[in-house]
Amino acid sequence: MSFKDISLTKCKELFDSAQIAGVTLVVGKGVIAEGFDSILQISDTKIRLKYKSGKIEICGEGLNVGYLGSGELDVSGRIDSIRYE
Repeated sequence: MSFKDISLTKCKELFDSAQIAGVTLVVGKGVIAEGFDSILQISDTKIRLKYKSGKIEICGEGLNVGYLGSGELDVSGRIDSIRYE
């Protein structure tokens, strides 16, 4: 099957079934973390998340968890660094 043979419906099905894991920086808004296994630490200066492939550390000031769902986290505040361990 070539790229041009994939319908929009099929693309949506493939996207929806994908296991997305990672961190997205939204400039001026904060960080969205998805697909993590567990939360290791939450404070106003540091958030650490465990993924299957390693750990992510988000550091900054005034960090707030705006949304916490099943494997999703929305972090706002001043983000100084994002580090992969």
